[in-house]
Amino acid sequence: MGVPRAERGWRTDEGLELIRALWARDGVTYEARAYRVRDLTIEPKPTQKPHPPIWIGGGSQPFERIYGQKTRDATPVMRRVARYADAWVPHSSATPEMVSHDRAILERVAPEFGRRAGDIELVYSNFVHVLRKGERPETVSARFGAFSGMDLAYWREHYLLGEAAEVTERIRQRISAAGGRMDWVILNPVDWDAEQLELLAAEVLPHIP
Repeated sequence: MGVPRAERGWRTDEGLELIRALWARDGVTYEARAYRVRDLTIEPKPTQKPHPPIWIGGGSQPFERIYGQKTRDATPVMRRVARYADAWVPHSSATPEMVSHDRAILERVAPEFGRRAGDIELVYSNFVHVLRKGERPETVSARFGAFSGMDLAYWREHYLLGEAAEVTERIRQRISAAGGRMDWVILNPVDWDAEQLELLAAEVLPHIP
């Protein structure tokens, strides 16, 4: 779309500021680098007040393995979360150590915006496939490969691929890394067959604190 990737951060900030203003009042005038409006009103307004919950995803992830780059500083992302987010969604590929590291940044920067990190909800979202007892992980390579260019070792380390007990333990580790609290757990099956949903419902979800 002709927009440099390096601009995506501040463009997101401006977009959030503008949409929050339009959700809350009429006759909005806003002038910044990317967005400029004068006396603009949108209808209908959201029923949630002051606005619908804003979920912001991002933070540390295995940059070197994915992009061949050194790990970037997640502070700008966490400052965005601290300033605008009602909920923070860490990268699905982030390790528990990365989540813990980013959470410490959030706790440090949130007071700059008059907020506490504890007031921002935490979301764990990841791709999942539960293996049957004795099933080899190689059997689902094609399913993961349909949406990820990484290999089986990557999926096993960063996504949720394993038998029910292993998947459950991985989720519990992430919750622990977030300080023992997780407000939302969102599991995205790579295969929507009924057996997969039954395994999640019967053998994984009941054991998540």
